[in-house]
Amino acid sequence: MIKKLVIGGGLLLGISNLLSRILGLVRDHLLGTTFGALSGSGLFDLDTYYAAFRLPDFLFNLLIYGTLSAAFVPIFVQYLKKDKIEEAWKFASSVMNIAIVLIFAVCAVVFIFAPWIVPVFVPGFGDERLALTIQLTRIILISPIFFTVSAVFQSIQNSFKTFFFYALAPLVYNLSIIGGIIFLSPRYGVIGVAWGVVAGSALHALVQVPSMIKNKFHYRLSFAYGRKDVREMITLTIPRMIGQSISQIQLVIETVIGSTLMTGSIAIMNYAINLNSLPMGVVGISTAIASFSTLAKNAHPENREHFAATLSKNIERILFLVIPATFGMFLLRFDIVQLVFGRGKFGWEDTPMYMGCVAVVTNVIISLLLAKMLGWGVYGLGISNSIAAVINILLLFFYFTRKFSMTITKTVPFKKILLFIFASLIMAFFVQAVAFGFAFSFGEIDTYMERALRTLVSAGLGAGVYFGSMKVFGVSSAK
Repeated sequence: MIKKLVIGGGLLLGISNLLSRILGLVRDHLLGTTFGALSGSGLFDLDTYYAAFRLPDFLFNLLIYGTLSAAFVPIFVQYLKKDKIEEAWKFASSVMNIAIVLIFAVCAVVFIFAPWIVPVFVPGFGDERLALTIQLTRIILISPIFFTVSAVFQSIQNSFKTFFFYALAPLVYNLSIIGGIIFLSPRYGVIGVAWGVVAGSALHALVQVPSMIKNKFHYRLSFAYGRKDVREMITLTIPRMIGQSISQIQLVIETVIGSTLMTGSIAIMNYAINLNSLPMGVVGISTAIASFSTLAKNAHPENREHFAATLSKNIERILFLVIPATFGMFLLRFDIVQLVFGRGKFGWEDTPMYMGCVAVVTNVIISLLLAKMLGWGVYGLGISNSIAAVINILLLFFYFTRKFSMTITKTVPFKKILLFIFASLIMAFFVQAVAFGFAFSFGEIDTYMERALRTLVSAGLGAGVYFGSMKVFGVSSAK
């Protein structure tokens, strides 16, 4: 039953994430064609919009998002296991009230002192760009308050393994931003898009209210910060908060350095991150969310074997799709970028905490070396980001196997991974063959429709070859 719930929840969230990422690509396409990355100025300067996101995102991810989901779910799930539903609601209400007051107070302080705080994030901006970034930051600072409510709602749904309204939230969020681009940006520029973000954050929370009603959420206006479970959650939150700050610092570093490079560097880096997060967002995050409460229930020494088996199977499910997707996106990278952005004004141009620190330091050093000293600009930022991510995941992986006294072979299905890679290489051959075939038959691709046709044919054939190879090898990630 649990296995079916994980697979079903993962599938629903996967579909939702896929639709959300598609809407994200539509959003980015509209931003690219409306504002451009290299040619925008004044109210149509896209760098100011992305730079303004950094501080509100930093605050929400540091104080609420990752910390709340990681610390809230295990405690809430234990109440459900013991049929103490009223205690669960008291705990949830206290956490939500405390979190709202905390994020509101912090955002209010940042709102007031934005003229002195924002310049630290964009030291390379001139007076006009800085003033607009401050204005946008103040608008977007409203959104973390709504996202805090939403984060509690999502954690509750995760605990109950009810994901339908959870899955709708990112869709309405992206639709709202798209609405801001279409209806508000022609007159108000990036300010109109920022208000689309705020409206989207409100809808992100509101769309989940029916799930709270269905799950009979009993809200109480109580802070009860002295409760044992609340204190326990705060204790669990502190190291997670430090870990979250490390990952957010990497994004801040990219924004700081990007602000000193050519116009459009910040926007280009954000576009690249959005595109490259597509496979992991659709597959990895969906599986992780759906399986988190199950893993939390089995995170005890006596359940170590079951925990390892569940983890290994989830890793296999993720890599089964992420590996070929990575190969495919690399091979089709020029077509994908041109299709998403090219029609408009876009140009080519001892703990996990310590391990995260190593990754951040690595990112800083390599970013400065490549982007500034060697003059590689935004390309250097992209390379350093990838290197730091690889170092971080390797350190976390080796720490995890030691912490849980598990062998590498128990947690990572190496034989399956080799088959995934081999099938992806076969797929890559056919994808390249399609590219050569189009070049031989039609010459240089110079229209949007021709590029779209080549991409669709390549992707369709590649997917067919990959899954066909998996069937021949007798491998299925759904088992």
